[in-house]
Amino acid sequence: MLPISTMNLLPIVSIWFIAVVATALLILLVYGSRQLIERNVPQRWMMILFSLRVLIIIVFVLCLLRPALSKWREEKLQPTLLVLADVSRSMSEAGGSGKGTRFDETVGVLLAPQGIARLEQAYDLHCYAFDDSTRPIAPDTLASIEPKSESTRIGQSLESAWNQYRSSSGATASKEAARVLLISDGANLAGDDALGAAQRLGLRVDTLTPAPGHDEADLPALHIADVQSSNRVLVNSETRFRVTLAGRADGEQALTATYNGKPFFEHSITAAAGDVETRVIVTHRPKTPGISRYAFSVTPAAEETMPAYEVNVHVVDAKFEVLILEDTWRWEFKYLRRVLEDDPSFNLTAFLARGRASYVQFSEPERGVSLAGFPEGPAEIDWFDIIVLGNVDPDRWSRRLASAIADSVVERGKSLIIIAGPDIGRLARVPELGPLFPVEIGARTGVPIEGPVSLQINAEAGAMPYFSVRPETHQMLPAQALPPVDRIYAPIRKRPAATVLLEAQQHANAYGNLIVMAEHTVGRGRVLYIGTDTLWKWHMYGARDKARGTLHRRFWQQTLRALAPPLAGSDGGNLSVRTDRSRYTAGERVALTAELYPLEASAAVKIAATVVMPDGQRLVVPVTPDPRTPSKRIAEFRVFAPGRCRITTTATRNGELIAESVTTVDVQAALGESDNIAVNAGLMAALAQATGGTVIDAV
Repeated sequence: MLPISTMNLLPIVSIWFIAVVATALLILLVYGSRQLIERNVPQRWMMILFSLRVLIIIVFVLCLLRPALSKWREEKLQPTLLVLADVSRSMSEAGGSGKGTRFDETVGVLLAPQGIARLEQAYDLHCYAFDDSTRPIAPDTLASIEPKSESTRIGQSLESAWNQYRSSSGATASKEAARVLLISDGANLAGDDALGAAQRLGLRVDTLTPAPGHDEADLPALHIADVQSSNRVLVNSETRFRVTLAGRADGEQALTATYNGKPFFEHSITAAAGDVETRVIVTHRPKTPGISRYAFSVTPAAEETMPAYEVNVHVVDAKFEVLILEDTWRWEFKYLRRVLEDDPSFNLTAFLARGRASYVQFSEPERGVSLAGFPEGPAEIDWFDIIVLGNVDPDRWSRRLASAIADSVVERGKSLIIIAGPDIGRLARVPELGPLFPVEIGARTGVPIEGPVSLQINAEAGAMPYFSVRPETHQMLPAQALPPVDRIYAPIRKRPAATVLLEAQQHANAYGNLIVMAEHTVGRGRVLYIGTDTLWKWHMYGARDKARGTLHRRFWQQTLRALAPPLAGSDGGNLSVRTDRSRYTAGERVALTAELYPLEASAAVKIAATVVMPDGQRLVVPVTPDPRTPSKRIAEFRVFAPGRCRITTTATRNGELIAESVTTVDVQAALGESDNIAVNAGLMAALAQATGGTVIDAV
C-alpha cells in the first residue's frame, strides 16, 4: 500500500489565542505601512519592508502552530515465533524412539520436508541455540549443530532470547503476537527457575520434547519431599501444614494424614512428575494440649518400605478472656453466651442491664478475671482480650470506660466486636469509640431494615478466616449460601482500608450493596462491625457439619479465634515459610518467603532465619519485606554442599518468640551433561501449561 501523508498541527497554545495574536500583528502591519506612506518613503523600500514583516509574522505563527508532516502506511505483520534449540550434551543421548539422538528426534520434526519453509511463510521466524548462554542462528543451520555444551539454563535462555529479539525488532516487539517453541529434554541442570522466568515474560511457550530414553520407572516415585508447619499452636486453633509432593504419580494415589494415629485428611493426587512439585495445604484443629503427632503418607505407597513423614506439634492450652456488655436482652446474646461457655479456649464475663443502674453478671467458674461490679476503667478492661459491645447506652458508663476500651484496642492490641442495635448511633458518637468503627454510621443506621435480608460473602473476605470462601484453607466452614437474617442496621459505607465481609444481596445505597459485616485494623488491635442482631437464626436454619455443629457456632468459633490477640509465650499466628523448591543442586540460589497467618498478626513482628548447611555451618539470613507485597518477607541464600539443609525461621514481637517454623531442603551434587540424564517431560509440560502453550509430540 502506498504511503499516506498527513499534516498535523501541534500548537503551543490554543488556536484561538494564536488567531488573536496573528490578527493583532496584521493590524499593526497595516498601521505601520500607512505611516510609511504618509512619510513619503520610496515605494520600493516600503514593499521590501512590508514583505519582510509579513514573512516574520508567518514564521512566528508557524512556530506557535508547530506543523508536523506525517507519513504512514499499513503493513500486515506476521506473528513472531522464537525457536530455542537446546544444544547441551544431554541432547546427544540416544532418543527413546531409537532413531538417533534426542536432538535428531526433535529438530527432525522441524526439518521435515518443507518444515522450515512453512514456518517462515507463517511466522516471523527467529532461531536461537542455547545451553548456558543464548545466541541467534540461521534456521538452515539447525541440522548441522552438534550438541556438546556442558550446562543448560532454560529460564535464563528464555529471557535472553526475548531480550535479543526485542533489541533487534525495536518497537515492533509485542508479547501478544509472539510465541516460543522450546526444543529441549528438560534437563535443566543449572537449576534456574524456568517456570518463573516463563511466567514473568508472559510469552506462550510450546514445548517439543524427545521421547524418554529410559523406562518411566527410572523416575522417582511419588513421595513427600517436605512438610512445613508451626512448632507450637493453641489448643483447638486452626493449624496449617504445607505438604510438598514430588515424583511420578502412579495411578490413583492419595495424600493421607493422621492425628495421634487417627486419620483426618485424604486428598487425591493428580499430577506430579520430574522436577515439578505439588503443594497441598492441610488444616486441622488439635483438641488436647501436649505433644501431638501428625503423620503424612502417600497411599498406596510405591514402595512398602517408604515411611510416613512425621511431624510433632506442641499444643498449648491457653484461654482468652471475653467481656460482653449488653443493655438489651436479645437472642443473639443468649446464643453467643452458649458458644463461649461450650468453648474451652474462651472464658466469658458478661454484664446485662436490668433497669437504669443495675446489671446482671454472667461468668464462668474457671474464668481468669473476677470483677466485683460493672467495669469502670483500665483496671478492669485490661484483663480482657476480646470486648463485645451490644446495644449499649454509653451515657450510663463511667467517663473512663470508653477511653479504656479505645486504649486497649489501639495501644494494647485487643479486639473489639460491635453488634449493632437501635442505639448504634449513640455508641458511634462517643469521641473515643467513633474512630474505631470500620464503617461510617449515619443518622438512620439505628433504624433497622426489616427482612428477610439475603446475604452474600464479599470477594474481599476470601483471605479472611471468618467464612470458607476457599475451602482448602478453612475447611470447618463450608462454602455455601448463608441463611437470610431478619433485620440489618446498615451503615453508610466502609472506611478506608476496611474490609467488607458480608453484604446484602438486594439492598443498596449510593456506595453499593449495604454492608452487613466489616472489619479493619486500628493501631495494634482489630475491630469487627456486625450490622445485624439476628445471626442466631443460623443456629436453626444453617447447615450442620459432620459433628452436628451449627453454622452459627462455627462462625463464632472462627471469628473469635481470628480476632484473638497473640498471647505472651504462645503462637501469635501460624508462621508460613516456603521455598521456591524443595530440591536444589549445589551452587543454586534458594528463595525463601515467610508470612505470618493471619496477616493481621504480623504487625510489629520481626522475622529472622537461620540456615544450618549440610556440612554443619550456620548462616544467619537477613529477612526483608517484599517490595511487591509488604505483608510477606523474603530472603535469599546459596547452597554449596550436597545433603539436607535445615532452615529455622522465627517471629518475635518485642523480643519475645511468638511463632517458629522449621523446613528443610535437599541439595544434590551438581550433575554433568554426560551423566545419562533422564528426559524431564514433567518440567516441559508444566512450562507449556503455565504459559498457555502446547506440548508437541516428537514421535
